[in-house]
Amino acid sequence: LAAEAEGFRAKGRLRSAASSYQESLRVREDPGVRQALQSVNQEIRKTVDEKLDLAAKLAAEGRKDKASSLYDEVLALEPQNQAARKGVQALGSAPSERSRNAESVQKLYLDGVSAYVAGDLDKAILVWKQVVGTDPDHTAAKSGLEKAEKELETLKKKGMAQ
Repeated sequence: LAAEAEGFRAKGRLRSAASSYQESLRVREDPGVRQALQSVNQEIRKTVDEKLDLAAKLAAEGRKDKASSLYDEVLALEPQNQAARKGVQALGSAPSERSRNAESVQKLYLDGVSAYVAGDLDKAILVWKQVVGTDPDHTAAKSGLEKAEKELETLKKKGMAQ
């Protein structure tokens, strides 16, 4: 997972890199991975700040389409980013399909986590399959899905699940 995260990071796919690092840390604590996660989160923060600054400048210049596109990029990285949401509102446009999709996919992923933690492996598997179907690069969902499927198979072999 850490190697996968590095690959995402090298391609500029910071959100996917962060998810992979987080999943790696769930499997095994590793100071190097923890440091890499902190670094990629700082990189995300810097990227978000730069995009927000540029979007505000473009909006002030009347270049609404470019500003809106940058706000959407921020919302794809941080679906709950209030500055980007306010920027979109100020421009009088709705968040793009991409940013709405990123938010709903993350919510769905967390629903899967809740099901998994509650021991409902069937539901977790179903939900994570939906996440991966929507976002094939969602490494945390893919990893969780694989883990839950293995656990369910083990329980079935022991006669503890149907």
